[in-house]
Amino acid sequence: MDMIAVRYLKLHKGDMLCFCQVVLGLEPNPVNLAAADEYIQSLKARGLLDLDEEKSEYIVYCDGLCEPNPGGIATWGFIIKQGKKTLHQSCGTAAIGKEATNNVAEYTALINALEHLNSSGITGKIIVKTDSQLMANQLNGTYAVRSKRIIPLYQKARALMKKLNARIVWIPREKNADADALSVKAYCQELEKSRLEKAKTITDIIKTGPYEYIINGKYTVKLNSRPFCTCPDFARHSGRFPIRCKHILAALEYQAEGR
Repeated sequence: MDMIAVRYLKLHKGDMLCFCQVVLGLEPNPVNLAAADEYIQSLKARGLLDLDEEKSEYIVYCDGLCEPNPGGIATWGFIIKQGKKTLHQSCGTAAIGKEATNNVAEYTALINALEHLNSSGITGKIIVKTDSQLMANQLNGTYAVRSKRIIPLYQKARALMKKLNARIVWIPREKNADADALSVKAYCQELEKSRLEKAKTITDIIKTGPYEYIINGKYTVKLNSRPFCTCPDFARHSGRFPIRCKHILAALEYQAEGR
């Protein structure tokens, strides 16, 4: 089976859709394409498929989030890799308020990644990996696109994919952790913007130790490797979205001034 797969992949230059159907006997949906991709990676890892033949292969990991969804803050992140080397990564805000949804964030991540590839003049095999089953299914033609907000994003993404000859596959969320971390980073940065403005108004800061401060006479801030504050705002965001509250930001500014 392995040698048949290797010969077919070399003959057809890694055509995943045909490989999935002809060799594995599976419908080429996002889940099966992801399984086929894992099998191909195992062939490479075992030295059965020459990695030198894949030097021009680029892998794009993209992710988006919206909190709350819909109507919150929608952010995105993507990473472009060639082999084990990271060529580029970026993150940012897609939308805030009524236009913000998780799907808007996912498509914005993809579009930004493809636009970077296009502007960089990168050519070669491009595989996009996403944990959004909806976006993968829509771009592979399995699902229709009905949302008026998504249609123009879909059309733009589809045009870029066609121009770059890129294809998209679905992967489980745990295999998209790096892109997810970038979208979380962008979300936290957006949340901190308003807190930074509020931090500038804080003047009641007392230093009680090398890295410890009392803010406004009641909140304790510790500026160690993982900044901590006793305020309710910090406690609310200490899970997936670990933002720095206005008290931490005020203490950092105080520290930067050498006081």
